[in-house]
Amino acid sequence: MYFEQSRTTEIGQAKEKYFEKNINRLMKEVVTKIEMKMALEELKVNRIVRLEGLEKDEVIKEVQKDLTKILEDGIEEIRLRMSEMEIYLHSLDEIKGYPITNEKDLNK
Repeated sequence: MYFEQSRTTEIGQAKEKYFEKNINRLMKEVVTKIEMKMALEELKVNRIVRLEGLEKDEVIKEVQKDLTKILEDGIEEIRLRMSEMEIYLHSLDEIKGYPITNEKDLNK
C-alpha cells in the first residue's frame, strides 16, 4: 500500500514538473512570436509613413487592429497548447490505469 502511494505521489510530482516546464516553454514561445510580430508591425508602420504618408490617425487605427489580432492569435495558441498538454496528461493517467475525472463531470 505504501509503495503504491509513493508511486502515485512520484507520478503526480512528475506530471506537475512536466506541466510547469511546458507552460514556461509555451509562454516563452508565444511571447517571442508576439514580440517578432510587433517588430514587424513597427517596420510596417515606418514604411507606411515614409512611403505613403498616410494621416497619423489612420496609421494608428490600422496598427491597433493588427496588434489586437496578434494578441488574439497568441491567446488562441496558448489555449490550444494547454488543451494539448491536458490531453497528454490524461493519456498518461489512462495508461497508468488511474480514473480520469473532468471538471465538467464534477459539475453535473
